[in-house]
Amino acid sequence: MKKINEEGVKQGEPFKDTLKKLSKALDKGREVSIQESIYRALGLPLTKFSSVVKFINANHPEHREGLLRSQAELENLSEGESVFHNSIHTYYEARPMDSEGDEPYWDDMTLSYFAANYDIVYNPSRRKDVIKLRDKKGFIVKRGRECVIRYFLKHEHEQEYYRALCVLFLPFRQEMRDIHSKDVVELYFQNEREIDDRRQHFEKNRKFTDLLERAEEEKLGEKDQEADEEEEDEFVEDETTEKQSIEDYIKDAKNQAKKAISNLSAGVPRMSVDEFLQKVSQLNAMQRKIFDDFCERMLKNASEEPDPFHLYIAGEAGTGKSFLVKLMIEFMHRLEKSSGQDPDKPTCLVLAPTGVAAFIV
Repeated sequence: MKKINEEGVKQGEPFKDTLKKLSKALDKGREVSIQESIYRALGLPLTKFSSVVKFINANHPEHREGLLRSQAELENLSEGESVFHNSIHTYYEARPMDSEGDEPYWDDMTLSYFAANYDIVYNPSRRKDVIKLRDKKGFIVKRGRECVIRYFLKHEHEQEYYRALCVLFLPFRQEMRDIHSKDVVELYFQNEREIDDRRQHFEKNRKFTDLLERAEEEKLGEKDQEADEEEEDEFVEDETTEKQSIEDYIKDAKNQAKKAISNLSAGVPRMSVDEFLQKVSQLNAMQRKIFDDFCERMLKNASEEPDPFHLYIAGEAGTGKSFLVKLMIEFMHRLEKSSGQDPDKPTCLVLAPTGVAAFIV
């Protein structure tokens, strides 16, 4: 559509003609719902959520991906400063310290709670009630409503599974020192109750899903056991059908197949010569190039030793693929049969993977 519009402006064609071409491209170019076409034409967003979703990477820091700083920032880095932009883990470690005598709040806060309840503020002058982070890491502000957090726990290795739980649901100030320098499995079981309580806040249906997973595993186990028992059973192959009956069946099947092939094209109306030539003249340059090449190859195969080849025709909806294929089929039916060729054998076979495609061609 963009190309059509640019060509219309370049050639100075009337707006009404350009609009007709745009309408045709929109209608024939791709099958979409009227809702999507309206949304795209008006530039409206196709997806919109009322809840903010944040993803927390709970892998080991060495296995996390980061957003690399710009070239100018890399040239001015201080000694020991990361080449990546700050992540949610970095902001969390720089959260404020609790004041002496107050109830622990920041010290007991987990990464999951921090991510769900606080947003990073890049322009604090425009926001109220901003909270300053330590080590000049910036500012945060408390959300009015807790956002949705996502994390990945389906780890193949048990150690990585417990590592993720500790990162998400145990408070830390220095991640490497407080989490990864320790035995994460032992660390988990030392704090199992606290971790499960905090996890329950974000996975309210966890007990139910655990029961479903356990039931599914037991069901699969029973199926595997039944399969093993079936494999152990001895199978005795004993043909009870008489040999003559089998031969008669095979002979009858071959006769039916031969008859079906000979009648394959029966009743299919063919184009008249004038209609065929008229439709060939309607082919565009690209279609005509493919059609002429195909006809030349098939004429050569009919007179000489057949030379197999594959032809792939691609194009968007409405570009005339089916129209071209129909003319190629019609051409095949008009080929003269060579000497010695079985007159009952069909000239060509046309197959399609779906009912719609079969109906079209």
